Amino acid sequence: MGWGYYWGPTLEHIHRQNSVIAFSALNLIRNDPDFKWVLDNIYVLRRFLRDFPELHEAIKSSYREGRLGISPPVVAISPLYMDGESFIRNVLLGKEFFRKILGREVKTDVFAAFDVTCHHPQLPQILNKLGFRYYIPGRPGEEEYKEKGIPAEFIWEGLDGSRILCNRFSYGRGYVELKEILSRSTWKVGARTAVEQVRKSIRRVYEDVEPPYLVCIGRDWHLFHPALYDLIRFWNSLGEEEVNIATLDEYFKHLPRKKLRVFRGDIDPVSWAAIYGVGGDMVRYKIISAVNVLLNSEKICSLISLYGRRYPLRRF
Repeated sequence: MGWGYYWGPTLEHIHRQNSVIAFSALNLIRNDPDFKWVLDNIYVLRRFLRDFPELHEAIKSSYREGRLGISPPVVAISPLYMDGESFIRNVLLGKEFFRKILGREVKTDVFAAFDVTCHHPQLPQILNKLGFRYYIPGRPGEEEYKEKGIPAEFIWEGLDGSRILCNRFSYGRGYVELKEILSRSTWKVGARTAVEQVRKSIRRVYEDVEPPYLVCIGRDWHLFHPALYDLIRFWNSLGEEEVNIATLDEYFKHLPRKKLRVFRGDIDPVSWAAIYGVGGDMVRYKIISAVNVLLNSEKICSLISLYGRRYPLRRF
């Protein structure tokens, strides 16, 4: 599920819509033992649990049972072209938040960077040091990656030789709108149409890559259809592929068994970080400026604290 701050008329509207999405996920978790949900930020649960504290235990039990995946445990998937310290802080604060609400440490080897640009060549080193072994560079799309010769699955080597295993299947690429499809036809015809739609996405992205494949079915503001897992059962009944809903950690454990190409350097095609990132709109520019001011202030205050002045932790 994506968190898009620029969607909707107000931030309050965004919060409420994300709660509706959370309800659709918890409905499937409660009623279908095979359904799983993956989150990549704190905002959905932060507001959801404020408004519906009676569902706190349901969230905690979903994580304990492996039905709720947190990949990665961060505040939000921020633009990656800011100071490296902001990236590290993002993870540390995110882990602290999830530890408080889940009552335990979040353990994941996967950092899914959906909908952000600037996958700079030092990221493998930083991700390794933060404990991540796998990475999803969610932007840009497969056409741009193909133009640069980057396959769907690959090993990314950083500046210092650090390596991280990657899958670039972006969220939303396997999206299928069951509500619309099923409203136009019978279940069997509609389900078959949906299956073929996802198969087409798999062929387009993975080409000659051997299975298993990762297919992300969610997207921004995506409600989970009540018949989602019925679609998976229908697909499996065809006897042509084995399909499962899994967390990212469950998929990535298969990746080390594959023979993967090594790619070195910056994996962002030219201009994407500028068009979609820095120059995308003034909101992003202001966020970057504010974060950099905070980081510079922290560095200065840290130096001053070495000479006896109190560090203003609460103010930060």
